[in-house]
Amino acid sequence: MSGTRSHFAEEIRPHQWKFAGNTVSSPNSIDIDTEKAYIVKALSHDINAQLMILEYSHQICAGIASETRNRRWDEAHEHVTACINGLKRFVSDMVSYAKTGGINMEPEKTSLQDVMEEVLYEQKHILERRSIETVISPALPHVFANRQRVKQILNNLIRNAALHGCDSLKPIITVTAECGVSEVFLNVCDNGVGIPAAVQEKVFEPGYRAPNSSNTEGSGIGLAIVRKIARYYGGDAVLTSDRISGTTFQVRLPMI
Repeated sequence: MSGTRSHFAEEIRPHQWKFAGNTVSSPNSIDIDTEKAYIVKALSHDINAQLMILEYSHQICAGIASETRNRRWDEAHEHVTACINGLKRFVSDMVSYAKTGGINMEPEKTSLQDVMEEVLYEQKHILERRSIETVISPALPHVFANRQRVKQILNNLIRNAALHGCDSLKPIITVTAECGVSEVFLNVCDNGVGIPAAVQEKVFEPGYRAPNSSNTEGSGIGLAIVRKIARYYGGDAVLTSDRISGTTFQVRLPMI
């Protein structure tokens, strides 16, 4: 991919498809207005997710008086700062899109390990609040994709598992990666009750929410974002699920 900036609305490779209802259209039949609306919704979704995390940490800070601030206050303050920085990046994407009609998709060498650590730190209150154990492979590889887009993928998968997956008594999220010849297969697994076979493909549709997620937070667009980004880089996002082993989302991305 050449140049310094790529555009969802200017998809020129065969694997760069767009959503049009429940169908996938070729680049020659792209409805630009529909594509723009999709991107705005996707960015708004991620901004809202960051704001929810920020609000939770802010409540902790607000409840601690200045004269009694300690390590817990400092940790909360650092967490708020990290979330604010994440929010600024999303806002920057929206500004860029408003100016140019696109967001930065330029691929780069990105460490899954480093991004995973950032995501777990920013999502720690959700994980702690639900007493979720996380098991992460010690040496996640590098991929060749825009770092911010990779972070969007991991943020959405971890939040999805935390909010909609996982066993209610002993919740566990496991993250592993396998290296192929030229691709990395990233796996995010939960130990919940699974997703019914009849709706497993539907969960990747913008706005769709599985039956077991109706009483939890979310807008139903997170997994659509994951697949959209993965397919932009020539990869994909798929899932396997059953009531015994839970759900595994696998994202395929180019290897550096």
